[in-house]
This record gives sequence, C-alpha cells and structure tokens, in this order.
Amino acid sequence: MKYINRQIARAGGVVVAGFVMALLAQGSFAQVNISRGSRASYRLPANIFVDKRIETGDLAPQTASFTEDFAAVPTVGWNYQNLSTPIGLIPNWIQGDSSVFPAQAGAGTAYAGASFNSVAGANTISNWMFAPEILFRNGDVIRFWTRKAAPAPTDFPDRMQVRLSLNGNSVNAGATNTSVGDFTTLLLDINSAQVVGGYPVVWQQFSITISGLASPTNGRVAFRYFVTNGGPSGANSDYIGVDTFEYIATPTAAGVSVGGRVLTGERGLSNARVTLTSQDGQARQVVTGAFGYYRFDDVVAGQTYILSVNSKRYAFSPRVVSINQDIADLDLIALEN
Repeated sequence: MKYINRQIARAGGVVVAGFVMALLAQGSFAQVNISRGSRASYRLPANIFVDKRIETGDLAPQTASFTEDFAAVPTVGWNYQNLSTPIGLIPNWIQGDSSVFPAQAGAGTAYAGASFNSVAGANTISNWMFAPEILFRNGDVIRFWTRKAAPAPTDFPDRMQVRLSLNGNSVNAGATNTSVGDFTTLLLDINSAQVVGGYPVVWQQFSITISGLASPTNGRVAFRYFVTNGGPSGANSDYIGVDTFEYIATPTAAGVSVGGRVLTGERGLSNARVTLTSQDGQARQVVTGAFGYYRFDDVVAGQTYILSVNSKRYAFSPRVVSINQDIADLDLIALEN
C-alpha cells in the first residue's frame, strides 16, 4: 500500500494533491492515506464522491422514533452539501476510518466522518450533512455521539454546529461558506470558539430537546462541520465523526391526559362545561362531576391548547397551556365578583 507520511511538510501540498488526484484517476483511491503535518492520517474511501452535493433520495417524513447507525455513508435519506471554497480533496462526509478511531457502536467504520480536506489551503470549512425530513413536535429529542481525532501530537481545533430548518424537505443552506439558508435555528455549537481541547477526543453523547414550536412542523436537522482558518494549510480543523443518531418522538396518542378541578374559592363547581380547544380549532367538551373534577383523555402531546369554562353562575378566564405529558392538577378558578 502507498502512504503519504503523516509528518509531510505543508510546503509539499501541491505535489501531494497532484499525486492523490492521479491515483483517483487510476481508481486506486482506497490505497492512500491523506494527512498534513501532524493531523490525522486516514484512507480515502473507495466510494468517494467528488461532487459538492450528494442527494441519496428522500424518504417519507419521519413521524416515529428512529435510529441511524451510519453503517453505509452516504446514507439513504440523508443529503450532503459542501459549501467550502475552494473545494478540498475530499469534498463530502465519508465513511468512518477505524484506523483513526473506531465507531461508537457497531462495525469499526460505522460512523460518518468529515475532515480538514473539505477545503483547500487555509480557508473556512462549511460541510453539511442533512438528516431526513422529520415531523417535529415540542418535546422531541435528538441524540447523537461525536468525537474528533486525538492529537498526534498537535491538536488542531475542530467545531461542529447542529442546525434546524422548519421548511419541510428543504436542504437549502445558501450558497456560501457563511450562509445557512433555511437552517436559521442554531440548536448546538460544539467548540464555537475553536479552542484547543474544546472538542471531545473520546465519543461523547449530546442531547437536544425541541421546543418553542407553535404546532407540529416538518423540517430537517443538519450537521455542519464549520471551521474557520481550516484546511491543510490552516491552523484549525482535523477529523471528526458522528455516530448513532436518534430521533425520539414525543407520545402523540392514548396515555396523555389533562384534568383538574373547576373551583369557586375552595369549593368544586359541578355541572360546569369545560372546553379544550386545539391549535387547529378542534374542540372537546366535558362536564364536571359533583366535586368539580374534569378530565380529558387521549390528548395529543406537544401542542398548545385553550381551556375554557362555561357556567351560568360564574365567570372564568380562558387558560393557554402547553401539554407535553399527563397533567392531573390543572385547576380552573372562577373570577371574583
């Protein structure tokens, strides 16, 4: 096997680039290790794509929990776009290289990797990996594991953002290395200051909970390998991995209930009509019992509702509530005369 020395001088970059591209042309790209200075040395994947954008085919919007182990990259249903300029030797997210570090779970190569070779020279890396379209609800959880290559011996700082678009199936991240397109919501920024030691060098799990949605909305989550002054001649960027992506949907059917008492002072009010109105205007009604208790079952979680009371003798102010789990003590109290 032919290797490029991990300690090769940066001044030799032009020769190295030409050598690698020649091998690509010969179809020998699985036999070469790519490195600069003391950065991670890793093999070019046999299925490397040289396009800046990869589309693997869209899936139906995900509405239930699912897990992705990245056993094959590019991954079906995931999309990729590298907005780094100028483009590097390896433009895309690639299959993990177990010789740099093994996967967090599964086969040694079962993770997605991105590297300093996303861009040429010393420039800004903006390399995107888009998850499938998901129907997001408040309370949904996104989990994943990530790490970078261990210093060998220099630690070139890495950085990754997790961003959210609520524009359905869009993978629009703009057209420049600083644009974000539809992915305007920043959910997480790992090592935003790009400091040495700021990115984990062992697998670490991160968790994000979706909140603030007015109603369930289709969109995508994207991983953005985003490093300024990166590339083979830059002071930053090395090699990162992402593994075991989980989308955990909130319960949306039976089991979520809302209840409490309708009160006039400390006394329960019987025969009062309680109305629960959803965001789309659908209303349900129940009548309170002898001690003022009411209850709604099979309430869809992750939404905001209006609770109102209709009584001949007392007035009540409507209440706006966000429901993500069972509630048993949501009391509604009459206004004072």
